[in-house]
Amino acid sequence: EDQTDINIFLADGEVDRVIESFTMIDPFLILPPYEITEVYNTLYVPSDVSVVSFFPHLHLLGSSWEVFATTALNDTIPFIRINNWDFDWQNYYYPEYMLHIPAGSTIHGIATYDNTPNNPDNPNDPPELVLPGQGTNDEMFFIPIEFIPYQPGDEDIYLGEEDECSLIGDINGDEGLNVLDVVLL
Repeated sequence: EDQTDINIFLADGEVDRVIESFTMIDPFLILPPYEITEVYNTLYVPSDVSVVSFFPHLHLLGSSWEVFATTALNDTIPFIRINNWDFDWQNYYYPEYMLHIPAGSTIHGIATYDNTPNNPDNPNDPPELVLPGQGTNDEMFFIPIEFIPYQPGDEDIYLGEEDECSLIGDINGDEGLNVLDVVLL
């Protein structure tokens, strides 16, 4: 039984900037049995953006992720590196501060898949050919990236965890400021 609730809050006034997204995906993923396979993809960024969040997504054969950008000047902007991927870690990740990705940059995604008997999470015994798909026993190379058009100072906007001083409005005592505090207030 689904008991999902949705709360919608409307703000007064105009929206300054809308969060947009682009996605890096590999629809031609082929993972042969008994092999460790590295998959590499890139995404060109034509205009300055500020990355708000990203969602590196693999299934049970995934063993590592690395996502970063390189600028036209060959500077590297790291997003995330996960050396020992866990299926339960698929979630949106938020940098501590927005990541400014200058126009002309390239975002790189590198994922490693272990389709061998040595992978304790491999759903196939013996290992089988695995192709892209929505099921947990299929596999994915999928990175949605949420961003806003860049404005100077975005890289100074803090997206990290709130500190204790900011928990003054924590009405329900769950050590976080959220909609429940507003409802109780």
